[in-house]
Order: sequence, then C-alpha cells, then structure tokens
Amino acid sequence: MQNDARTRIIQAADELFFTYGYGRVTVDEIAKQLGMSKKTLYKHFRGKEALLTAVIDQFAQEINVGVDDILANNALAFVEKLSRMMAFVGERMPKIESRHMMAIRLEAPAVWTRILALRRQTIEHKFGLLLQEGVRAGMIRADVNLELVRFMILSNLQALLVPERLSMLPLTAVQLLESTIHILFVGILTNEGRDAINAPVNH
Repeated sequence: MQNDARTRIIQAADELFFTYGYGRVTVDEIAKQLGMSKKTLYKHFRGKEALLTAVIDQFAQEINVGVDDILANNALAFVEKLSRMMAFVGERMPKIESRHMMAIRLEAPAVWTRILALRRQTIEHKFGLLLQEGVRAGMIRADVNLELVRFMILSNLQALLVPERLSMLPLTAVQLLESTIHILFVGILTNEGRDAINAPVNH
C-alpha cells in the first residue's frame, strides 16, 4: 500500500509539473487531484521539491532502462542500435527541456543540477559505450578521440535542445538529434569536398 500510494503521488505530480510547470503547481493541487489529504502526501514526501526529485529520478530510470535494453540487444548491429538510441532519447529528452520545466533552473537549482547529470550520464556514458562498440565492430575509426566526440554531442544538444532555440529550427527534437549525429559521423562535405580538403596545399 505504501509503495502504491507513493507511485500514485509521483504519477500525479509528473502530469501536473510537465503540463503546467513546477512553479505553478502546489502541493494542495497535487493532493486534490489524488483525492488525498496533504497530511497523507507529506507522509511520503517532505515537500514539493522532494516530489520533483522523485519525478526526475523516475524519468531517469525509464531512460536508463530503455537505453540499456538497446545496448544489450546483441541481435542489433551498431548502426541499428545508434538509430534506436537516437529515436528513444530524442523522443524523451524534450520532456525535461519543455518551456514549463525550464523554470526549474531558478526555482529548484539542486534538481536542475540533477537533470544536467542525467543528460551527461545518458549522452556521455551511454553513447560512449555505443561508440566503443562501433570501434570494436570496425564501424568507427580506432584513432578517433571518443571522449571528444561525446563532449561535442553533449555540447551541441545542451545548446540546441532548449525551447527558445528549438522553436527557431524546422526540426523536431528527434530530427535534431539525428541530424547532429549524422553531421558528426558523416560530415557535411561531399566526396569532391573531401578530396579538395585532403589535397596538399601549394604555398
């Protein structure tokens, strides 16, 4: 019963926070939606920020389980894993990058730090594991600095996956992630362009 009540509270808070924004939702409203008293709610969570932390932790667990399932699927080749991971992460990350949730940076900075850590863990660590698999499979050059690649992916997404900037591009979050990876892996040069840039320069 304790776990059931806790799960219901987290689900209700998740819905309200991501629909209206953390700052606009009160504990009273969460309790009212659940049909329970604030006293009962406070038996499970000491306050609204603790509840937000639980919501983010649950979201992080869902991301990690999904990504780990993709990485562990030996029936998938490297390219298929890369494609599925981009789609999975790209569809879910905008949830915590939504306009309503961006106010967390000011209203609950400790939780925002937790969100940034989630992005780093997913992109740097999980993508890092996939990049290493790509090297072992002969799909990525062994001389490439994978740490730099992870840094470039994370830096680009942190700069672009915010509502104000994403709205300026004719791309969904999934398309943005796919385009970032494609440009990084395949490049922007045609074969002619590669030949030209690799040609010796006469001084």
